[in-house]
Amino acid sequence: MAERLSNFIIAFKEPVAIVPEKSETTYESEQKELEALSKVYLPKPFEISIEFSPYATEQLRIATTTTDNSAEKKLQELKEKYNISEIFENVETKEYYAATNDERNRLANFLIAKTFIEVKTPEVNLPQQFLFIQNFSVNLNYPKNYYLTIPKQAGTEAERIVQFIQTAILSHQ
Repeated sequence: MAERLSNFIIAFKEPVAIVPEKSETTYESEQKELEALSKVYLPKPFEISIEFSPYATEQLRIATTTTDNSAEKKLQELKEKYNISEIFENVETKEYYAATNDERNRLANFLIAKTFIEVKTPEVNLPQQFLFIQNFSVNLNYPKNYYLTIPKQAGTEAERIVQFIQTAILSHQ
C-alpha cells in the first residue's frame, strides 16, 4: 500500500497480465492457455486506487433521496381495490368525504393500508456504488471487467480487498 497524489494505492507485488475477453482459440489445457495469453498480454502493475473526494452532507441527503416506484404502484393498486375513485376527494386539501358506511369502511381500510406502505418505504436508498466517509465520497478504481488475470490469484485477491473495503465503509456510515 502506498500514497500517490493524495490517493491510496494497493498494488499487487508482481506485474499482472489482464486478459479482457475470452479468446476464440481453443487450447489443450488451462496451462497452455495461460502461457499463450501471457505472451500476447504483457504484464503491468495491478492497482486498486482509493480516491477521496470532498462531498458535503447536504449533497448526500439530496443524492440518497429517491422516489420508490413500487410504493406508488402499490398505492394505485390499493385505490383500485377499495374503489377510492368513487369516494369524493377534495383535491386542494387532500381530504376524502364518505357518505355511506360502506364508503367509510373502504376509506378506513385504504388509509390503514396506505400508512403501512408509507412506513415500509425507505426514505434513503443508497446505491452500493456510492461510498461515503464523513464529508468525503470514496471511489475505488481498479480493473473490473476482464476475462482473466495472470496470475489468477491477483483478480481474486483484488475482489476480496474491494469487498472488504466496501463492507468496512458501509458498516461505519
